[in-house]
Amino acid sequence: MEKQKRRRTLGLKIVTAAQKYFVLLEFFLLMCTMVYLLYLIFGTISDSTQQLIPNDHPEFADVMDRLRYLLLVRISILFVVVFLVNVLLGLFYLHRLIGPLVRIRSVLSQIADGNIPSADVHLRKGDFPTDLAKELSRALTRIREMKNEPKQ
Repeated sequence: MEKQKRRRTLGLKIVTAAQKYFVLLEFFLLMCTMVYLLYLIFGTISDSTQQLIPNDHPEFADVMDRLRYLLLVRISILFVVVFLVNVLLGLFYLHRLIGPLVRIRSVLSQIADGNIPSADVHLRKGDFPTDLAKELSRALTRIREMKNEPKQ
């Protein structure tokens, strides 16, 4: 029986609850930061301009409106880019953490069903909970040894 080759992808799909929670949390934190930063910038600009130049200059008001608009657009673009990069890196990290836990859970489920896997638990290169997989492999080896020992 030949194993099917699985196509290797980045695995950045948002499918698990942890990934969805992470993306929502990142979005919320970055949006709160953006709103506060915009409040600080626009408040500082308004306070500074009111002290420097009186309100009877309409051409100055037009320049300030244009400046506020440009700042809003540029800061918004920056936050969107930072959000996307942060989410992609975070999902990559979560994938390297959650994927092995799914593998370990499937091995534990097999053991609970009474089927002792014949192979040790192997994770992909770069996965994070390698110590947990090593300990589970060690436990599987011991279970196999105990199963093969003659009963006294």
